[in-house]
Amino acid sequence: MQNKTDLDQLVEELLGPELAEGDIHVAGLAAVLEEHPEVQLLLERRNHLPGQVVINGVNPLLHVYIEAIIVNQLADPQLESLQITMRRLRAMGLSEHAARGNIARVFIHFLDQSLKLKQPFDTQAYEAGVRLLGVQRKKTGRNEPCPCGSGRKYKRCCLEVTTTVPNLDQVDPMAGMLILGQGSYMTEAAKWFLGDPLHPLFQLENRVRIARYFEQAEDVKGAELALKDNVSQARQMGHSDYLRNALQDLQMFCFNHDGYTQLGLEVTQSLLELENDEYQRGNYWCDKADILAADGQVAQAEEEFRQLFQTMPDWHFGRYRYACFLMDTGRKAEAVALLKELVAAQADIDEETWQAARDLLDTLEP
Repeated sequence: MQNKTDLDQLVEELLGPELAEGDIHVAGLAAVLEEHPEVQLLLERRNHLPGQVVINGVNPLLHVYIEAIIVNQLADPQLESLQITMRRLRAMGLSEHAARGNIARVFIHFLDQSLKLKQPFDTQAYEAGVRLLGVQRKKTGRNEPCPCGSGRKYKRCCLEVTTTVPNLDQVDPMAGMLILGQGSYMTEAAKWFLGDPLHPLFQLENRVRIARYFEQAEDVKGAELALKDNVSQARQMGHSDYLRNALQDLQMFCFNHDGYTQLGLEVTQSLLELENDEYQRGNYWCDKADILAADGQVAQAEEEFRQLFQTMPDWHFGRYRYACFLMDTGRKAEAVALLKELVAAQADIDEETWQAARDLLDTLEP
């Protein structure tokens, strides 16, 4: 169970008691989770997790909580200035999510101030900052009308806000994006070309990071569910490369945890059916045999290798994989004999297989 910080308590107060009681369907939050579905699993399983949920320096729960607060504020008739700003930002071409994200940036500034100074949240200053979002303003004299349009003098309205909140005149079309890492589906450069803070690639990448977080927290079931969700989403996207990535992540998970033989076989079969490249198909076929062997089904694994050699007789790397299988099943003498055959056949096999066989043989017979 997590220990609550001052920030947690303040956010729960703003969202209502239902959140503290574990209800993720409180007003505002349910709508946000439709946009960040990858975070819902974290919320549902947060009582399985120790401490604060921080992934690569980002707290994804806090991210959706704050977005939910903004959703609720936009529905509050007493905060008409937020609704006016929202319409203006949308008219500037921002998506609804990005517009909310820019408002959230101002909210976070004043939330941070409230926590640091241990003072009540300054709603009046917050609304003033929101009114100025995206407003291109020339230098305004202290006694001139405030550029926010309130009709009051600048010095008695938004002067202090404009000096404390940075870059109010600028808006970010990617505001509100949640990024928990990169490298599986996205690169640092690529994320800025997607043009949508809710692009599905963010969700795929985030789930990989969430799954790893679950594993580190020893919530194996949570990791399984996150990776399965990625496979489902990748299928819906209809992009074979994304689906292959998602299946490979789930396959690796099955390799690393006991009790996942059947799921591992199903995932590997899906990879086999998806793959057109002969080399990769061969490796997946060997993976299938290795999964069976790790589960104690050595005879079935042996049969998979036999069928592989019959189907792909010229794929020599499969022989190397078979030598590894022999080693793993306690048949070192047979493995060494096969590796020696591969090394001796240098002129007739590919360089990769020959090099791998020689390196392994050197470790077995230094």
